[in-house]
Amino acid sequence: MHIPARILLCIVLICSIPGLALGGGMEVPDNGTRGLGRAGSYVVGASDPTALWYNPALLSRLRGTQILFDNQLSLLDYRFRRESLEYDSGSGTLVPPDTEFGEVQNEGPLFWAPFMAVTSDLGTENLVLGLGAFGPPAIGHRSFPKDGPQRYMLVESDILMAFYTLGAAYKPHKNFAIGATIQSVDLLKNRFSVVASMELAELFPDLPPGAPTESTSGDVLFELNTQDRFTLTGTVGLWWRPHSNWEVAISSRPLPIKIHSEGHFEHEFIGTTIANIAAEYLVENDNGVTLDVTLPSWIRGGIRYVHRTGAGREVFDLELNAIYEAWSQLQSFDVAFGDAFQFVGDDPEAGPGSSVPIAPVSLTKAYKDTYSIRLGGDYHVIPNRLSVRAGTFYESAASPLSYTHLDFTASERLGFTTGATIRWERFDFSLAYALILHPDRHVPADETNIYQIRPLSQCLPPYDDTENCHDGNPGKPPGVPAGGGSFESGLHVVSAGLTIHFDPR
Repeated sequence: MHIPARILLCIVLICSIPGLALGGGMEVPDNGTRGLGRAGSYVVGASDPTALWYNPALLSRLRGTQILFDNQLSLLDYRFRRESLEYDSGSGTLVPPDTEFGEVQNEGPLFWAPFMAVTSDLGTENLVLGLGAFGPPAIGHRSFPKDGPQRYMLVESDILMAFYTLGAAYKPHKNFAIGATIQSVDLLKNRFSVVASMELAELFPDLPPGAPTESTSGDVLFELNTQDRFTLTGTVGLWWRPHSNWEVAISSRPLPIKIHSEGHFEHEFIGTTIANIAAEYLVENDNGVTLDVTLPSWIRGGIRYVHRTGAGREVFDLELNAIYEAWSQLQSFDVAFGDAFQFVGDDPEAGPGSSVPIAPVSLTKAYKDTYSIRLGGDYHVIPNRLSVRAGTFYESAASPLSYTHLDFTASERLGFTTGATIRWERFDFSLAYALILHPDRHVPADETNIYQIRPLSQCLPPYDDTENCHDGNPGKPPGVPAGGGSFESGLHVVSAGLTIHFDPR
């Protein structure tokens, strides 16, 4: 088989399985089996086609044609015990509810995230091209009970995102290389469901504003389904070897990714009161919805020490990486609805046929920029046959304590990883395991900034309108606190990969 035929075959395989490139979050240290095994410290030492993700300049060291298929399986253990406050008419203040909430945990299954890529030097000495499909390192699916105490924060999220990537590296000198990628970001699926509260007072404006209570009478399950099939981005990278034993490199996604997804919402009236009112007065009018999200720019830098024998053979390496991600570019998830419902009964104010719009919802995240330190390396036990690796990393929190949420595990984290690669003829078989620890978080109910969504309420920021906002909770959103309580989480990741070489070693 000639090289061009191999490349064409891989292009067909990669482009025909877009549903396998998964992502949508910030949970695992990084992509790829070898990179995972050394805690993501791979921006200088990447030696397989995952260089498309870590640093495109490192494509230059991949000789011949290589085909890679890596698979990550992740298990997220995420537990939450809610604390809340509700209005007490006797005291005129917010007090803890009579009922103590039980613990809930993520019921989502093992999450599979593959990475597929092919690279080739096309028979040249200084140029290497690469093509890949993969997602951001993430847990794309999590699920909680729709009647659980966490329902006002999250019921389910299911995200499917692919980066279709074309990369190239040029090596004008044996000790220097540059590279770049262009990527098409494909948000194939973004399904998010949460329980909101549609109160009687918000449907009929002549009634006074409803008090923040734990009553389920107005509960409505909303499920948003949106897509954005095309957004362009890219990365650049440099690699330099100033000494035979030392290498340095840098890579970056210099611009943020602005995702504008469009789709529809579905709803289920759960609360008895709202279900009865809806049956008499409301019909669905326009279920269109848009969701705007920003993914951050980032920069990675690293230094690598390579220990060699007198003959120049690599014995082991040790690499230190520093990573900065501008997560402050994501301050909120902004949701806009059409004229969702329409009155069909006798509304004393608006009259039959009038619309019941849902105000735009800004799900504030208030993320902060993050930094990560990663240390890892390989030891070649049997040259060209068996390599083992290990690593550790620390990453700062993106989410402030008061904005802790169940949608993404954005607290600080500490990870320990290990892995190995066995070579047999033209095949590399790799395995890796990562244990990722998150410190427990406790958010007092009176300090959380995550509140029950009341989509029909006209009590808007800064929440000081006495006509539309209840006086029992001045300066706060109209619902009950939804994000107060205790958060516990941890993550196990197992990865297996195969790389096939079509060149003599």
